[in-house]
Amino acid sequence: MHVVMFSSIVNLSSAMKLSLIVIFVGLDHLIKRVAMESLAYAEPVKINSFSDLYLIFNKGAALSFLNTQGGWQLDLFMSLVALACMAAFACLVFLRSPGLCLSFALILLIGGAAGNLLDRWMHGFVVDYLRFNWQGEYSPAINLADCYLAAGLILLVMTLFTWQRPSLSRVLVNGGRRGG
Repeated sequence: MHVVMFSSIVNLSSAMKLSLIVIFVGLDHLIKRVAMESLAYAEPVKINSFSDLYLIFNKGAALSFLNTQGGWQLDLFMSLVALACMAAFACLVFLRSPGLCLSFALILLIGGAAGNLLDRWMHGFVVDYLRFNWQGEYSPAINLADCYLAAGLILLVMTLFTWQRPSLSRVLVNGGRRGG
């Protein structure tokens, strides 16, 4: 019995992939803009018992890593993220039949990285506006682009763990048989 995975049947066009990236970055940018216009800096607005809106400007990396350093990290992060986005986009466009799961993982990763890269380019920092707490301990603030990155990473790992190499008979001409 041969099982065909849905992700191997459906492949998104390059235009659809690019459109999704643009939509994700646009939505992230819109929410950040609303947060900057409607929230006071570092003043929590309680949503429920475990989360609140909390506007901060992150000059560091993920989860405020290196946030207190000078300004050298801005150029480094922007360069690394731009290179990573280009590499992921090249994989997304040029991989032969990457499958739906891998395509969506790369789209989410590019959308999240590009959303935060846009912030760094426009403001010199990333706009974060949501944080969580558990028994009085607060998480670093995050944004929608961070959620894209986390979801994309989870999908990528799941894809890599479930990826099956093509059987040798599918790779070799005539199933590896000699003669014609």
